[in-house]
Amino acid sequence: MRLLYIADIRLPTEKAHGIAIIQMCSAFSHAGVEVELVIPSRHNPITQDPFDYYGIEHTFTITRLSLSDTVARGRLGFWLHAVRFAYAAVQYAKKQPPDILYSRDVLPLLFSRRSQARLFWETHTPRWNSAVAHLVLRLHGVICISGGLAHFYESHGVSHEKIQVAPSGIAAHHLQQNNAASAHIRRELHLAGSTPLVGYVGAYHTMGASKGVDGIVRAVAKLHAQIPSVVLLLVGVGEGGAQVVRAEAARSGLPENSLCIVPRAAPADIPAYLQACDVLVMFFPRAEHYEHYMSPMKVFEYMASGVPIVTSDLPSIREVLSDEDALFVPPEDEAALVRALQDTLLHKKNTALRAERARLKVYQYTWEERARAILAFIQCKN
Repeated sequence: MRLLYIADIRLPTEKAHGIAIIQMCSAFSHAGVEVELVIPSRHNPITQDPFDYYGIEHTFTITRLSLSDTVARGRLGFWLHAVRFAYAAVQYAKKQPPDILYSRDVLPLLFSRRSQARLFWETHTPRWNSAVAHLVLRLHGVICISGGLAHFYESHGVSHEKIQVAPSGIAAHHLQQNNAASAHIRRELHLAGSTPLVGYVGAYHTMGASKGVDGIVRAVAKLHAQIPSVVLLLVGVGEGGAQVVRAEAARSGLPENSLCIVPRAAPADIPAYLQACDVLVMFFPRAEHYEHYMSPMKVFEYMASGVPIVTSDLPSIREVLSDEDALFVPPEDEAALVRALQDTLLHKKNTALRAERARLKVYQYTWEERARAILAFIQCKN
């Protein structure tokens, strides 16, 4: 079976979707599928080869379509690029028609109305307009990353049989514990092995919306009064996010030496940063996207680390984690977050049991397992 994955992205990218797309192409290929990833040729500050950047084998092909890059020219330039790339990708697909056309983008699939390939759309957000309504009539399947997202599309008339729920995943090599690498991270950050380290890995915001990082900063500032040696480590918040966080830390009274920020980190380094921590935190606010539709990769990365997890209590998180795997706090309740972090740091034996349960559970969420489930779904849609 030949699968053409069309992705209108800059690759490599520091954003999470790049990891998900390239890992899924790798997982599909390891499952025996002939995979070709089609992307636009765009200006990119990251000059590494994608396979080297993401640390994966050359088991599939990446094809770049040459187009003038208009993305940086405002909203009109963005849409012009999207239309031109979608059209070019569909024309490219006609030269050697695949068995499967797979994409997270609407336009390439919409433009493929005369294709003999089976069409599958992976969606990460609730989108409903005339274009999507027209598209789903011709799709062979819709892959949703959460049960809440599946419910959204079912409520708009998409049949249950046409939908596959497939949460995000984790790379198999992340499941390996590396104490030497995590110790190296602590030395690199000039932290003693006994320093209580609270960690957050991820962007400062998503789609322009807060991910609760400021709340984490304020909570750790309050925790500092109880545990003066505590340090907050933020990885991947970006340069802009780092500036905002430092300002929030100053307002909240968190000392500079109690805050470590690594604005960007290579995907291969993330497991070591996670395993260097004593507790990992997610503090998503109460918002529709976070409550029902998301499936953040950090959930699975946190689980794989074997480090205790403190998280907002949201339905989307509960689809994966339970009280046996993590400590939940009400969204936006900073006082509850302080108590949970303090409890985790002071009662390590109890929290270690939850962390180990989460680590064992994450084996069912590898990219390879996800690819197998999606391919089984595809096979049923002949």
